[in-house]
Order: sequence, then structure tokens, then C-alpha cells
Amino acid sequence: MVGENVRIIPLSRISTSFATRRRGSEAYDRLLPLLDDGPVVIDLDCAGAMPAAFLDALILRLVDSGHMGHVVFRTTNERSKDKLRRVGGLRGVDLFLHRDVGDPERLVPRLPDPLKVRHVT
Repeated sequence: MVGENVRIIPLSRISTSFATRRRGSEAYDRLLPLLDDGPVVIDLDCAGAMPAAFLDALILRLVDSGHMGHVVFRTTNERSKDKLRRVGGLRGVDLFLHRDVGDPERLVPRLPDPLKVRHVT
């Protein structure tokens, strides 16, 4: 997905709210017709605060439909990158970040930290 023909889609074009899993699923519905014209880069930096549940729903629908290979993400926000790594780890998928030069960067998936349980006696 390198070159002049890369279409960068601001996340705000496919969703007006990023607050819930349902909104992530709705964003997929709006993204699907855009994928008919080829691969896209989804720019997350316009989104502001975004829970991992939103990304999880969007990514899960992309994976289930076989379209995940046509989407690369773009962000400079470390928290967004971390959310993408966690969703990738939970779902067992490789996610990639767009770079202006060169091949996309593979985000190393990671699972969320285990819950810390204190035993009360």
C-alpha cells in the first residue's frame, strides 16, 4: 500500500462517534463500499478518544469479511497504536501502520496485561 494512489480515509468519514462497539460495527458498514475501489488507509488521528471496543468491532468485521488485508491504519498517537496492538493480540491478526515512505510497519500484537487478583481472607 505504498505509492501515490493510496487513499487515506479519515475515521471521521465513516463514523461520527467512536464511543462504542456498535459504532465500530457501523463504521465497517460505511467503509465497505469504499473498499470496492481498492485498499485504504484509515487515519485514526482525527478521532480523539476512542475505546478499544470500537477498534475491536471494526477489525473483527474486517477479519470476518476477508477485507482486513485491504486496510492499513495511520496514527501518530501512542495510545491508539497500543490499542491496535492489543486488538491484534486478542484477535490473532497482524495489523499494519501506514508510513509515508516504505512498506507499512507491522504492529507487534500483544495481549492485555492479566488481571491482578488480590485474595481477601
